[in-house]
Amino acid sequence: MSIFSLEELNFYKENGYLVKNIFSHEETNTIYDIHKKYADENFSALMHIDRKEQDLVNFIKSPKIVSIIESMLDGEAYALMGQMLFKKPGTIYANQAWSIHQDNSYHQSPNGLTITVNIACEDVDVENGTIFLYPGTHKEGLINFQPTKSFREGENQKPGNTIELEEKFLNNKVDLKMKKGDTLFMHGNCAHGSYGNKSKNRARPIYAITYIKKGEDFAIGKNANRKEISLHN
Repeated sequence: MSIFSLEELNFYKENGYLVKNIFSHEETNTIYDIHKKYADENFSALMHIDRKEQDLVNFIKSPKIVSIIESMLDGEAYALMGQMLFKKPGTIYANQAWSIHQDNSYHQSPNGLTITVNIACEDVDVENGTIFLYPGTHKEGLINFQPTKSFREGENQKPGNTIELEEKFLNNKVDLKMKKGDTLFMHGNCAHGSYGNKSKNRARPIYAITYIKKGEDFAIGKNANRKEISLHN
């Protein structure tokens, strides 16, 4: 069970995100290696490999994550889906840079009670395409957005249901630098994007899992095909 402090919970409530070192290198290697088995030549994004691989289900249900998620959501949660983004150098998705968006523009949870968990399977920084985010934007609710294709969208296309932020948020941008095994817990309404991978030899594999508070509505999605995954059986 992961140790989760009141100070960390308060930081999350105030800022809309939290980074903790949760998984060992061996565990993140397992996540990465499973997805590499299913990767195509372009290392395109992969969804729902957990529906084929029980080991990924075990990560999704890991008490180290679930205990934190349910503290943040103040109640029982479900998982909805998992997705791997590789950003592997030399492929058409290496330079994929996401525009500023909110994940809940996809989940469509009316009360905004979703959390995206991003597990860094390698070291992540600006050079190899890290996530940047805007603390406090989760308190703004779901912001009007421009719908944009955001799954296997093709070369030189920029994904992300694009939003515009007030200057006060733009001036408070945070570039996340994560070590292998670090886990980002991010509120579904926290505005964020990502950089393209400019590294010659470092991929930026991040495994993203969506969680939602039990009983909340959500959009199934055309590509995502979200469905509730029980975390306690």
